[in-house]
Amino acid sequence: MDKTSKLSESLLQFQETLDKTTSWPCEYTFKFIVLAVRVEELVEQLGFHEITKRPSKNGKYISISSTQKVTNSHQVIEVYRKASKIKGVITL
Repeated sequence: MDKTSKLSESLLQFQETLDKTTSWPCEYTFKFIVLAVRVEELVEQLGFHEITKRPSKNGKYISISSTQKVTNSHQVIEVYRKASKIKGVITL
């Protein structure tokens, strides 16, 4: 199984869990760790307006959090799909 297939399978399982445990619409907090040089790319790609940033001790990575209003699990999964296309992003 290639990396893309593993990601898709993982996201589908996550979506099922979201649908079982979450009442929609809701405020969902997205969290990522990203290479410092990729922060703006991530923020632009995802369209987040309000974010919280926290640098790692050495400054190589930045923790990004953003709470967004979402109406269903598909919106959450789409954000994670977009983020997965950016090199150096870790989703939490």
